[in-house]
Formats: sequence, C-alpha cells, structure tokens
Amino acid sequence: MKRLTPDQIRQVYYHGPDPVIERLEAQVTELERPVNRTSCNSSQTPSSDGLKNPPTA
Repeated sequence: MKRLTPDQIRQVYYHGPDPVIERLEAQVTELERPVNRTSCNSSQTPSSDGLKNPPTA
C-alpha cells in the first residue's frame, strides 16, 4: 500500500474518522496476509514454515 502525502492525509481526516478507520483496517489486513500464511493454507512447501511448531487443530 502506498504512503499518503500530507495533503492526502488532511483530505482523509477532513471526511471524518470512518475513512481513516477503513484505510487502517485495509492496511492491517494486507500486512497480516503473509504473516498468517503457512504450508497448511497455501501452496508453500512445509520447509518454508521454518522451525515453528506445526499448527494444532
């Protein structure tokens, strides 16, 4: 996600908290996506999971 310029930030805040919250939620979702990916829920190989314990169901 691209960084906002100061003018864009002012414009978002001018429209109230809802657009700010929506943008932050979208950023969090985008940042969490690769963190939550493992070989169990993607096409990655098990060795790409690293040394973490496998998830328990």
